[in-house]
Amino acid sequence: MAVDLIRVGDEESRYFHCQTWEHLLRLARLNGWRPAGTKEPEGWPNRHPWDRFNYSSSDGQTVTAADARAIADALSRALQFQTALSRQIIADFVAYCRSGWGFWIR
Repeated sequence: MAVDLIRVGDEESRYFHCQTWEHLLRLARLNGWRPAGTKEPEGWPNRHPWDRFNYSSSDGQTVTAADARAIADALSRALQFQTALSRQIIADFVAYCRSGWGFWIR
């Protein structure tokens, strides 16, 4: 399984295996990110309340630009402790998050 992140402003995407995505989220939390919560997907059925702290499913929820920047800031603090390959993946995602737009998780 995987998640496809699609940037709101220009629809540029990043594709991550679910384990990699969970690792990035965990690493961000360990380095100070406090999740602001996602916005429910368009057309979400009202019979089930949206779990705004759901960053793991690929339901089309939105991560706001401010939350994306907060993820980027936290991951930046973790860069120095990563392997070269991990640093490359994280640095690319940090740049993606700092674009000024949020992203959808699909």
